[in-house]
Amino acid sequence: MVRRALRTAAVFTAVINLTSLIAQYQVKRERSEY
Repeated sequence: MVRRALRTAAVFTAVINLTSLIAQYQVKRERSEY
């Protein structure tokens, strides 16, 4: 059960990192357009 919790936490962290990367990319693209 501990391994399952760790795996869930790892996936959750990866999703957060991916979301932040996408957000930064969109912000950079918007700034470059102006």
